Amino acid sequence: MDSFERLFSIMLDRDVYPNFLDSEPEDAELQRAIDEACEQCSAEIGILSEGAIEDLLGSLDEYWAWELRTQFSDFTQDEARSALVLEIVRNRMSRLYADPRRWMSRDVKGSKVFSKYPELLGLLDDDGLVPFGPPFEIDSHGLAYRDSDLYYHQFLRRHFSSNINYDFIEALRRASAVNPRVRIRIALDPHRVTVRGTRRRLEERDRWFGPPLAWSRLDDMSAIGRTVHGDASDHLWAGISRTEFVWARHGENLKAFQAEELPPLEAGEGYVFCRYVHSLRDTGRRLFVHLDGAVRVYTDDYPQRYDGTIEYSKGHYVKLFRVDGELPTGQWSMLVSFFFRQNRLVLEYLQKEPSLA
Repeated sequence: MDSFERLFSIMLDRDVYPNFLDSEPEDAELQRAIDEACEQCSAEIGILSEGAIEDLLGSLDEYWAWELRTQFSDFTQDEARSALVLEIVRNRMSRLYADPRRWMSRDVKGSKVFSKYPELLGLLDDDGLVPFGPPFEIDSHGLAYRDSDLYYHQFLRRHFSSNINYDFIEALRRASAVNPRVRIRIALDPHRVTVRGTRRRLEERDRWFGPPLAWSRLDDMSAIGRTVHGDASDHLWAGISRTEFVWARHGENLKAFQAEELPPLEAGEGYVFCRYVHSLRDTGRRLFVHLDGAVRVYTDDYPQRYDGTIEYSKGHYVKLFRVDGELPTGQWSMLVSFFFRQNRLVLEYLQKEPSLA
């Protein structure tokens, strides 16, 4: 493992996002890893010519490059060179952090968590989920197991990369507390583990929250069909072009619900991540009996999905949670809205009865 991979591994364990990579952190091990990565980076770039400096600045994020240019004019000086090297390291970490492939793999046997605790492999179900409860101690920001703190899956983070979607986790905890017979399973991050009691807790608050659901035709078996909510303004804020909602019959008394958010078509370069839920409603008992959530990952096939319907199923599928058992309508609504955090199109749909004709 080279110094960059070692730094990245420690950042994952400490839950340090590249933008918050400090040149002087309080964590001594993290500081050593930063120093080693900076030394390797400095050795790699060697003596800097004026053209090489411009090339390096041009390879950085525009904001960080601008900040360096406003602070320094001569990058051959020690202080300026050190600042440039740190930003190059930060940029390398950002690229590693943004690579989704390690979290898309179903092969977790050699991962950090399951190498440390191989007995947890026996808890995995066919979807790669673990129990949302014993033997783990559940917290809104992660799980505790033996002498370690573990984390929820990367795709349960805001924008799939930043802070954990703790509002959704809290909604799952409330659902479990109200009805202990509900069976809940969740995806954990196999690549992050830290000493118990050292996991960071960062809280963010959105300006809206999910309302309880009250649809007059929810248990009407004839009330099925497709609804699409779109808003061009979300392109700039949340990166969402539209969200599709579909109700369909599923047997004699069950109705199936699906929802998927879609970024704009121009986002279809590389990997495209789309949050997706599937649920079952027992119309005879007037409650939900199943809910699961996932991320659908598209590549070159995203234009076909964007121009098609929610039934398009060629994308890669990463299951993130599953709830089986009696779910009252209000709890179901909260879970769905918090899972789709920062997607106000879902909230618009849940705030009023959709057109199901």
